[in-house]
Amino acid sequence: MSYESGVVYIVPIEQGHVVNPPIWEEHYPRARNWLARVEEDPDAPGGIRRKFMDRGKGRFKYSVELLVEDDTIEFGADRMHFSKDGRFRSRWVGEIVGLTEDQMQVRYFKGLKELFAYVNDRNARTREAPE
Repeated sequence: MSYESGVVYIVPIEQGHVVNPPIWEEHYPRARNWLARVEEDPDAPGGIRRKFMDRGKGRFKYSVELLVEDDTIEFGADRMHFSKDGRFRSRWVGEIVGLTEDQMQVRYFKGLKELFAYVNDRNARTREAPE
């Protein structure tokens, strides 16, 4: 599926867990998948601090217990290779705009840079708005 920046997508939730993440890698022996809350942090590696969500079992991929509306999140799905290519990184990032028992509504962005630029710009406009 092709995703467009700024569009809100639905991520299904069952029993407090994501059951169908937008990206997932399982066909490689050394695949790594995760969901993390992400924030800009000049003291963190790469300037990004990640708080990884607990993994579920079976079809229950990630717990959403610690997530709330307005959180910025990152789904990761990496393939680890033994060849010179090393690693294929796949990321899906966005801002949670709605969270209910059965779905998470996420505004998608092509990368963390675009996501944080949007959030920072929106926050700056909110601070400058007259009362």
